[in-house]
Amino acid sequence: FAFWSKLNEIDKWYSLPPGTPQDIVDAYQLAWSQLVEDEEFLRRARQISEDFRPVSGAEVQQLAATTAYPKVELVAYMDELRIRNGLPAEPLSDEELDLLARENGLDR
Repeated sequence: FAFWSKLNEIDKWYSLPPGTPQDIVDAYQLAWSQLVEDEEFLRRARQISEDFRPVSGAEVQQLAATTAYPKVELVAYMDELRIRNGLPAEPLSDEELDLLARENGLDR
């Protein structure tokens, strides 16, 4: 359950590579903490994603740690859930996506 729920919490995120000097990490964290206090930034972010909510670096690390390398059995179980509920277990091809879009009156 933790994998599934945390996977759904991840949206768009950014990280610095391992080994980044601490002063650079600190500068990015300070800039982020200031940015998420800016009302104009928040307004624009919510135009892209209605439910945008800033998260801390620690929270992103926890989300990534929970979801990055799931056990094979977990992925197989989630695939089985998709299949059982009529959803594809594998990514759809462009042709399959186009067909679904047309069947549902959508333009892709």
